[in-house]
Amino acid sequence: MIKKYACLIIFLLFSYILPGCGQVTITGGSSSLSESAPTGSIVFQGTFSSVSSDTFSGIAAIYLTTAGSFTARLQSFSTSSSSTLKVVGVDGNGDDVFSSTLRAQSGDQNYSTGTSNGGVVSWSAVNIETTTGDVVATALLQSTS
Repeated sequence: MIKKYACLIIFLLFSYILPGCGQVTITGGSSSLSESAPTGSIVFQGTFSSVSSDTFSGIAAIYLTTAGSFTARLQSFSTSSSSTLKVVGVDGNGDDVFSSTLRAQSGDQNYSTGTSNGGVVSWSAVNIETTTGDVVATALLQSTS
């Protein structure tokens, strides 16, 4: 009896409450995020272009937050790929600075880079890569200042 009610509560939570919060909406097997922009200013920005047979669109932006750290944001992002992908930030020296699993196929999503303005001076790209490291899309970043 308790198990039956627990399943009902979980169903109601995912069906009605969470989508209303604007965090994660799951429809037809794909997912979309709608996260608010970080507090701070955009210091680097670029548009995604595909380098594979899948389509990718949207903007990658690097925010310098009011706390002094960098946050990568995928804005109006969309991909036709259903593969497990990762978001990789590349600094001005061509070194990977952060890597995180892509959390949704579309929408606005933020990724903590784990770096501060004292460590990374410039950013060159945000890549979308396969789990084996093959780049499938890239946004070449330009300074906004």
